[in-house]
Amino acid sequence: MKPVKHDSVGRQVEGDTKAGKKAMYEQLMEEVVRDENVASALRAVMRNKGAPGIDHMTTAELEGHLRQHWASIKSKLLVEMV
Repeated sequence: MKPVKHDSVGRQVEGDTKAGKKAMYEQLMEEVVRDENVASALRAVMRNKGAPGIDHMTTAELEGHLRQHWASIKSKLLVEMV
């Protein structure tokens, strides 16, 4: 008998099924895109003055970009789960 897995709120999740894996992924992505987590990540990037990434966006540009485009970015990340 396999061990029972639970999600972040204690619901039983069968992780070995396609539906169970999808549910676990959805819960993870919902946590990733929570406004509090994104704000925390942005503060960490700004504090570390990270180097531009592959998109060549500086940390100075990042905050404005996220303010302008976050709703669309978040929606696309969550739609990809379906």
